[in-house]
Amino acid sequence: MANIKSYHLKMVATEIAKNNSVVVVEKLKVKNMTASAKGTTESPGSKVKQKSGLNRKILLTSPYFFRTFLKQKCEEFGSVYIEVNPSYTSQDCSKCGHRDKGSRLDQAHFKCSSCGLELNADHNAAINILNKGTERRKSETL
Repeated sequence: MANIKSYHLKMVATEIAKNNSVVVVEKLKVKNMTASAKGTTESPGSKVKQKSGLNRKILLTSPYFFRTFLKQKCEEFGSVYIEVNPSYTSQDCSKCGHRDKGSRLDQAHFKCSSCGLELNADHNAAINILNKGTERRKSETL
């Protein structure tokens, strides 16, 4: 199973690097994302089983390995690899830039409380990540 997963991640990373001149990814802190929810004896955590299942799913995707391999493949194919801070990418409007925690209606829906833009929350966040990467690249080339 490990070899199959590794092969698949390498193939996806190769395709992304080969077909894109610029690759922008979030610099996610996987260790923080997969921290235990158990808590302490005095202050036990809540929804421990659900968090444990989520942690297992996150770690099964091997995000650190994928990012590392993607970076190597970008260098190999001459693509620009950019990591950006993921802060507020799911709360900012990709159209007007307004930041409001309430604009993220639920896991899948985003509606800007300022300009009214409605789209899939992940799509909105992806546009924001791309915009952050583009801005960073422009500032580095100046």
